[in-house]
Amino acid sequence: LAFPEIRKKILLTLNPTLPEQALITQEAPKLPEIAVPLLSDIPLIGKSFFHHNVLVYVSYIAAITMWFILFKTKLGLSLRSVGEDPATADSLGVNVFLVRYLATVISGGFAGLAGAYLFIGFHPFWQEGMTAGKGFIALALVILSTWNPLRAILGAYLFGGVETIQFRLQLFGFGAQSPYFLAMLPYLITIITLILISFENLKKRIGVPKALGIPYSREQD
Repeated sequence: LAFPEIRKKILLTLNPTLPEQALITQEAPKLPEIAVPLLSDIPLIGKSFFHHNVLVYVSYIAAITMWFILFKTKLGLSLRSVGEDPATADSLGVNVFLVRYLATVISGGFAGLAGAYLFIGFHPFWQEGMTAGKGFIALALVILSTWNPLRAILGAYLFGGVETIQFRLQLFGFGAQSPYFLAMLPYLITIITLILISFENLKKRIGVPKALGIPYSREQD
């Protein structure tokens, strides 16, 4: 819909109880979709993986690059070591604070890129609360992918499929009377995932870093 006023009238018609902030939108140019020659013509998976805007392809490259850095370089070994046993890493000469801050800055950059995608790659307009808790879904995705960037690509498609299926089912008459139940499925999976990793036995099986979320101080060791 090209005109905000028309969109506003339609939203009010569909749901008269919508708050005023939800109706305030700002247009933005949406990134064009780019089809990768030959790959986009592959049956079943071609359009799903190779017919997107440039930010999606950037995410593919970023995931592969981060996997290589994490598991094939000295920097990746240092990063994993400060997450597992920072005291030992420190004793071996790894700057725990620098590596952790660097990882935080890079992850923050990726989070910002994800937010930019929502605005210029997914919805061509901005409105308050448009993220709708998707950051928590991303958190669950990291856990389900067991901290492996390549698995995260497949996990992202899984969560995206769960979110999309609600609209598909409604087209066939399923969940038309209770669309909110279908809409909460991705968040339900997220909550279940976060509950499961609270158990110590499952933490070990999933491969949760031992020092995850624990501040490091040399005086304590």
